[in-house]
This record gives sequence, C-alpha cells and structure tokens, in this order.
Amino acid sequence: MSMLEERDIIRHCESRMLRRARNIARTDDAIFDRRCSYDTGEKPITRLRARVKSTADWRTNYEVELAFDEDQGKVIDYACTCAASVSNPGMCKHVAAVALIFLEAPASFTGHMSVRVTQSSAGVKKALKEAVKNLHVEDALTGEPSLQGLVDLDPCLVCVKEGWGLRLSVAGLEGKYVIKDIPLFLSLCRQGKFYSYGERLAFEHERAAFTPAAWKLVSFIERSIDIREQLSSDAFSSYRSMQADLRGALMLSTPELVTLLHVRNGETLYVDDCTKLNHKPVHTRIIEGNPPLHIVCVPQGNGGYVLQSDVDARIIKYDDDIYVWADDFFYHCDAGFVDCLPFLENVYCNKSEQAYLSSGDAATFCKALLPAIEPFVELDLPNELAMLRPRSCEIEIYLDRDGAACVCEAYAVYDEERMPIVEPAGSAHALSYGLRDEEREGRVRKTLNRYFPIVAESSASDAEHGLRVSDDADIARILSTGTEEFRALGTLFTTPGFDSFISSRRPKVVFGLSIQSNLVNLTASVDDLPKSELAALLHSYRRRRRFHRLKDGNFVDLSESDLSRAEEYAGELGMDAEALLVNGAHLPLYRAFQLDGLVEGARRDHAFYDYVQSIEQAAQVKAHIPTGFNGELRPYQIEGLTWLNTIAAMGLGGILADEMGLGKTIQLIAHTLVDLDGIRGYGPALIVCPASVVYNWVAEFERFAPSVRVVPIAGSKEEREATLASCAVDYSEGSELPDVLVTSYDLLRRDVECYEALNLHTVTLDEAQYIKNHATISARSVKSLDSLHRFALTGTPIENRLSELWSIFDFLMPGLLSTYENFRTRYEQPILDGDERALERLQALVGHFILRRMKQDVLTDLPDKDESIVYTQLGDEQMRLYRALEQRLRESINSRSRQAFSADKIAVLAEITRLRELCCDPALLFENYEGEAAKLDTIIELIESAHDSGEKTLVFSQFVQFLDIIAESLDKHGISYFVITGSTPKRQRIQLVNEFNEDDTPVFLVSLKAGGTGLNLTGASVVIHSDPWWNLAAENQATDRAHRIGQKRAVSVYKVIAKDTIEERVVALQHAKSKLADKLVRGDGTPLASLTRDELLQLLDR
Repeated sequence: MSMLEERDIIRHCESRMLRRARNIARTDDAIFDRRCSYDTGEKPITRLRARVKSTADWRTNYEVELAFDEDQGKVIDYACTCAASVSNPGMCKHVAAVALIFLEAPASFTGHMSVRVTQSSAGVKKALKEAVKNLHVEDALTGEPSLQGLVDLDPCLVCVKEGWGLRLSVAGLEGKYVIKDIPLFLSLCRQGKFYSYGERLAFEHERAAFTPAAWKLVSFIERSIDIREQLSSDAFSSYRSMQADLRGALMLSTPELVTLLHVRNGETLYVDDCTKLNHKPVHTRIIEGNPPLHIVCVPQGNGGYVLQSDVDARIIKYDDDIYVWADDFFYHCDAGFVDCLPFLENVYCNKSEQAYLSSGDAATFCKALLPAIEPFVELDLPNELAMLRPRSCEIEIYLDRDGAACVCEAYAVYDEERMPIVEPAGSAHALSYGLRDEEREGRVRKTLNRYFPIVAESSASDAEHGLRVSDDADIARILSTGTEEFRALGTLFTTPGFDSFISSRRPKVVFGLSIQSNLVNLTASVDDLPKSELAALLHSYRRRRRFHRLKDGNFVDLSESDLSRAEEYAGELGMDAEALLVNGAHLPLYRAFQLDGLVEGARRDHAFYDYVQSIEQAAQVKAHIPTGFNGELRPYQIEGLTWLNTIAAMGLGGILADEMGLGKTIQLIAHTLVDLDGIRGYGPALIVCPASVVYNWVAEFERFAPSVRVVPIAGSKEEREATLASCAVDYSEGSELPDVLVTSYDLLRRDVECYEALNLHTVTLDEAQYIKNHATISARSVKSLDSLHRFALTGTPIENRLSELWSIFDFLMPGLLSTYENFRTRYEQPILDGDERALERLQALVGHFILRRMKQDVLTDLPDKDESIVYTQLGDEQMRLYRALEQRLRESINSRSRQAFSADKIAVLAEITRLRELCCDPALLFENYEGEAAKLDTIIELIESAHDSGEKTLVFSQFVQFLDIIAESLDKHGISYFVITGSTPKRQRIQLVNEFNEDDTPVFLVSLKAGGTGLNLTGASVVIHSDPWWNLAAENQATDRAHRIGQKRAVSVYKVIAKDTIEERVVALQHAKSKLADKLVRGDGTPLASLTRDELLQLLDR
C-alpha cells in the first residue's frame, strides 16, 4: 500500500496550484490514460503516467510523469508538457492532480499492484543505512559521485535594514556546509563539475545529484543572477553595496523575494533577522492568512495619545501578493489587507519615530481610519476614543401620499435611537454615545436628494413633514426606479396612500378591423380609458417613462402596456401612432391582407373576414380552360390562371413571377379570354413589353387565342396616333375594335399622352423588370396609365435591389409599400443589414400578390439542365496584354479618392469593359492583333462537338463584335448559322427563330440584350455563354430560351471563363450578390454600376 501522503505533495506545490489541482481531480474525465509502473532496482520507485485535459482548451491534452519512493513517501521527480511546469517553481496543477487522484484511487491506474514484494524490516533498513554512510565516505575520498538525488539546499533569508538577502547551505547525508560564494556554486551547477566542501561532502554538481526541491532553488538563483547580468551595471548597485553586510548572501529584489516565498511554501526555510539583537537563524514557515497585529493607544498627560505596537512587522508587497514578516513567520495576507497598508507602513512599521495622535485628530482618526484598519489590527483604545467610533445603524425609509404629493421620511436607527437623516441646518441630533455613521447616512441623503430636492435652509416645520414632491415626472421617477434604490439602502415602508398612486388599470389597446364603403378600417381603443387620455399616454410611452399620470391624479404602469403595437402598426402603415389611436386608419382594400397578418388579436367583422378568406376560397376553385383557347394548359398553368382570375375579380394587382420557360405568356392569354366580355364592354387591354417581343406576343395570340383581336402599336408616330385614336371610343357601342394593344416600353414613353383618352381595361407589363428604376421616364409613363386592372410578368422581380420590387408594386397597387423613402427605412435597409424580421414582414405584405413557381417544382417531365464552367487558359501574348491593362486599371482606381472615383466611375467602368473584351479576343481592342485567342478556339471546339452529336447550339455574348469574330471562324469551318443582334428587325427575329427550330441550321449567335428574353429556341440543346454577365438573372433568362416547355432533349449549358482573370471573380460575385433576392422571390444579379470602389478592386485582385 502506498505510503505517499498529501503532505508530500503540498511540499512541492504552491497553494494556488494545489487549489486548481483539486478542482481537476474532482472532474471525472479530466485525467485519463492512467498507468503505473515500478522500478525493481535498489530503490523502490513508483512511476505514474497520465494525460490531463486542458481546462482552457478541450482539444489540448498534457502528458504528466511522476516518480516517488513509496517506502519513504518522498517525491523524486515529475514533469509535464504544459508551459507552467517550466516557468513555475514546483509542481504544476496537472502533476499535482495526478498525484491526488493516485492517493484517492490508486486502482484506477493500470498496472498498479495493491500488494508489492516483501518490505525490509526496520532493523534491516537501519543496518543498510549505516552501510550506505560508509560507502558515501569512501566515495568522497575517492572522488566518485554517489549522492544521486540526495543533495539538498537549505535556504536562509537574511533580513537587514535595507532589505532581504539569501544565504544557502548545501547538505548531504553526512553534513551541511554554508555556500560562501553563490556565483561559484551556480557555475559548478551549470558545468556539472565535481567539488569537495569538506570531508563529509563532495559530489558532481549535476541535476541528478540534487533533490527536485533543491534543483528548483538552483533554477531560481540562476534566473536571478541572469537578470542582474542582463540589466545595466547601475541596476543592482545598491545590492552590491550591501553584499559585505550580508556575508556572502545574494541580495533579493522584492519580486524575487515573493517568488522565493512561493517556491519554498511548504519546504524548509530559515530566516536570520539581523535587525534584532543577538539574532540567529530561526526555522520559519509560511502561514496563509493575516498576521495577529496589536496596537495599544496610550493617553498622554498633554491630552494626546501614543500608538504602541508589541510586534515588529515588515511588509513585503509585489503585484497582488502581500506578505508580512512578524513573530518569526511569513503571513500570506488576504487581498483586503491592502486597505490598511498605508497605516501599517507609515505608523506600525515605522521605527524611526514614535507614533503620536493629537487630541484634535482623535475624532478624524476614529471616523476615517479606524473602519479601514479594525478588520486587520486589534485595537486597544481608551474609553474616550472608543466613544468617538462611528456606530452601526439600520436605515428606514417611509413613503406616503399627501393629496397629489409624495412625501418621504428617512431615519438612521442606532439600537433604540432613531435619528432623522434629513434635518434642518444647525439642528443635527447627537447620539447618547458614539458618532453617527455619517458615511452611510450621507449615501442615503445623496440618493434621496436625486428624487426629493432637499433645501439646505429648510425650516423645522418642513423637516417635520419630511421630503415632498408634487411634479408628475418626479413622482413617476420615484415609482419607476426610486423604490428599488431605496430598498437597496435599507428597509422601505410604504403606506396604502402611497400605494394608491399606482392605478390597478393597465392600458390595453384593442384593435378592430372592418370593411365599409370599399375601405378597410383599422380602429383602436384603450380599455377603461377615454380617447382624450390617449395622446398624453402615448407621449409618456415615447419618452420611455414607466409611469404616466392620469387626469384623476393616479399613475398607470406602462411597462406591461401594448402601446408598442400601436407604434409598430402605425410604422407599417406609414402614419403617426397618435393619429391611429385617436382617429383610426382607412385604407384601400388591398391592405386587408397586410392587416390580417400584421394585427394580432384584432376584432374582425364578418365583411373583413369574408374578404380575406375569399382569395383562399377562390384559389381552391380551379379555373376552366376558357372557350376560344386553342391549346392545352398544364396543371400549374391552370393554377396560375385561377390566381390571375381571382386577383382581377378582387380588384387587386399581382406579379406572375414564374421562372423563365414556364409559359407566363399563355397564362395571360388565357386570362384575357376569361375577361374578354369585360374588355369588349369597357376598353382594350394593353400589353407593354420589350421591343424585341412585340410581334412575338401578336403571334402567340394568333396561335392560342385567334378570336382575340390583337393590334401592335407600331409604325410611324402618325400611324401609332391614328391606331390609338381609333380605340378612344365607347367600347360598349363599338364593334370589331381591338381587344388587345401591344406596345414597347420605348414607344409607350413617346406616346403616353395618346393613352389618356383610352379606357384601358387591363395593363400588363411583360418583363416588368424594365421599370425597376422608378426614376426613369419608362417607369413614370406606365404608372401614369389609368386602368381597371394591372399585372406584371417577370421571371426576375428582383434583379439587384429591393427598390425594384417597390417600383413594380408602385405600378400595381400604389401605396401598398408606402413611399420609397419609407420602404427603404422600414424594409430595404434593415433587410440588407440582416434583419430577418423585416424580411418576414415584407414577405407577409406582398406574398398574396406574387405567384412564383420554379421548373424543378412543376415540370417533372422537363429534360435536365446540366450547367458547367469551361476554363480556358490565355496564351502568353494574350495574358501579357491582359496583365498590363489590369495593372494600369488597378493603379488608376487606387490613385483615386472615393469622391474622385464616384465622379469618374463611368470612365472606370469603360476600362473594366475593355478588360473583359480582351478576355474574349484581343482583336476587339487591337486592330493588328494576330496572336491566338484561347476563348474563340474553345467555343469553336464546343460547337463542333455538339454538331458532331447532332445537337444545335445557342451562343450568347454581350459583345456584338465578338459574335462577328465567331461568325468568321464558323465560315472558315463551313458551319452555317443565324444571328440576332440589336440591329435585327423585329419581324425578322420571329422568322429566324421559327426557321432555326424547324430546319437543320446548327448554330444561332445571339446578342444577350437583343435575344436574351422573349424568344423560344427549343430547337437548340446546347447553350454557350461566351462571357459572363454581371447579372446572373440575364444569363439564366438567356439559357431559358432553350430550356423551356417544348424542349425534348437534355440541355447542356457551358460558361466559357478565362482562367486567372476578372471573369473568374465576376462568376463569384454573381453568386454572392444573388442570395438576398433568392430569399424573397428567388431572383438574382448585381449591376456593374452599383459596384463600389472596393468591390472593383477585389475584381482586379489576383
């Protein structure tokens, strides 16, 4: 059974480390992989190994080793891989924890044997010890080292007037010798040399010769001497001057002395106090706690006092450690001991002069100094001084009501004596004995003064009635925070009168929703309170007051009120909360859905409930394919038709935001047939679309609804005006008039005044993202049109910013999203800042008016779309040109301030475009360039591969000149193709599309802007994007020219990207900027012009 005891561990471990070790040992899984082994040599050594988890980082473990002699209960050696084991004298907390857990549960260590080999009896051990002594004497004579691990050092601290020093003795089994030259001793240890101290001690000064405790002392001395050598020659001059008085001792600085006390805590330590007569070294120890200090205050005949101490004390302070040398012991003091240090240093420890206290300072001494030193020093005071001590008291505060005023009285209670804390000047009450606790009473007085203005020259009658306030704000502050502060000072008593200040009523706002005269009414009322109180109540709430005073003099607690709901609802509606509470709100019908989701717990009348439910009920009744529709509708398209019919029937507007290729056009055509009777009795429907698809709309109506009379607004200005004038008639009396007019955004902008005379039944915006900028003339033009119904068709209602969604809804239902300034404050900026609640509110507001379906959700029979990036490496010449242009642009941006960059942004963007053109083909920039163009070669290879497989290819590019270069290369390879650019006439575009889908022409070259929308090119099954566009949505729209209804083959999409160029960063930016729109309606994109200076520099950063 192990003879190792906890005291053996304490000898090697500082108290603070031991405390931490105990905490580790108490943790179940902190110490693992525990192993125990035994040395079978002459000495019975037990070796422990374990791993200890770090308390700071659970991922870190420390390896611990510990060796001890079980028979003698002596620790021999230890080690740990933590940093503290190197810098800290003694065991670290990990080693100590392993030792403690071994004492508690040795069987938990693998390999531990509870019963060991037979132990030698005491007589045998004594005989062996004598034999060993003889061997050591013999070894000393022969000079052979044999004192392995047995040499110890006995330190003796030397106390002189100027400070402390260290004297050492070296001890072996047979004798002990004083080390007269400590630097020489250190040199022997560093070099491991043999040295003889006398007949009874000679050995090689290697680490193995010393006990662990002795070697830690050697390390301490080594650090101390190294510091002296590293510092300037004058740094320790005062120590060297005292060296003679210390008789070979090493003078210690205060930090070194404190460190040494830590090192030797629990070890043998001697002190030679040279400040005493007949001094000699005494054995001492370190005691955790404060010293027993005693002071006697002796009266003098002249009325003063002399302060006498019966114990000599010396203070040692460094950082947070305070030691006191007194009564031949070192006391390691508590942290609070620092409060009495000034007194001890200047009075108690000052032996150069007698400490006197005059009678005039006696009161201050008792009032100011005694409270600080009494917890640490035993004081023997004469009665007259004891009477001057401040007495402890209890604080009592009373609050009452006097009419509309609040009154207060405060007392300090000293046993049976009650003293008013606030008194008229010059009438302070004195205790029968002792002093009042002015410090505590002063704190109470200061607090009361913040709530009750105290007049210094109060009359006696005022004091009798206590403190008084009548102001509403002052009383509200007392109710809100004062009572809690008063309770913290002492005991608070309140009367029923004071308690009646707070009304039992709580202002609960009740909201009502109703529909009258085609308006939604939102009303508000506060239970038990007249509306005349609401404005003042809200005013107090906005000023963050907890209490509000009613006209009857009582206060209501606003902390639990729901006035915040009124503020929230008013903010959402763009109105003032006071106006909402007093007058209510009267809003258009389409706000009903917003209010239904916004206002919680409202009283809804039947009309409101039925209206909100009608959109859900109508959506459940599936629409039938209308008479005259020449085609089939898929189930999701019938759902879309149902939604369009419902929205129109309720007088609302909406966005059909299906992904490109899902047939938004035929859903709108079918809805037009449903409303055809209404159109022919009121006025034409108008479709506004990009110029490139005007005739496509005409063709689609002719195909799917031939009975609908469709007229394009085209030709000269005179022709357009004549067409529109012919529609400015009473449709209820006319016949053979146009049912649907189709125009472009550009022509509408020019002809907008001609539409004023028309009774438009429905206005539909195709590719509604064209009005994303609400400040453009096109946006203002479409919003000026007057019609019964409005719809928007777009696959990307948000391409770049939330302001685009606001602009579309500003056309559909003006006011739904309030003004743009309010929309930006309440929704756009908070959402950009990551406010998920704002995003949810916006979704709830517009969700009923947006129908969005994705291909993967509704077209299970649509062939797959495989998208991949094809990287091409620029040749040496092309890359050299690229790097030069990129560097020039980078330097140009860096040289501009942010203000200058904003002013010159157009020029910078033009240079960015040149850089992207160079990635396509340097010939776009340099006329005489004859080198290779890597991207062109890759595109031709992809086209040829598709052609060989019998597949047709669409090639998109933003740069028309690059399409020309591709066309030239196709000519050389004998591959036929079609081309659509901005210069292609609109009628010819439809003809080319039809031919491509029907004949065997293998390639269609398309300008991204001219043909990226509105075209059906399902004859192709391969799509090549020659260059990445900033707006990912534009690329997706282009891809959907082929990947749409009618496509029979899987579609392969290739993005050709120049490696190590700006194009790689553009692709990364596309995806980074698409997340916000995707959250709301799954749109994408970022505009080039919106990029900041830093974002542009990132694009140029390799």
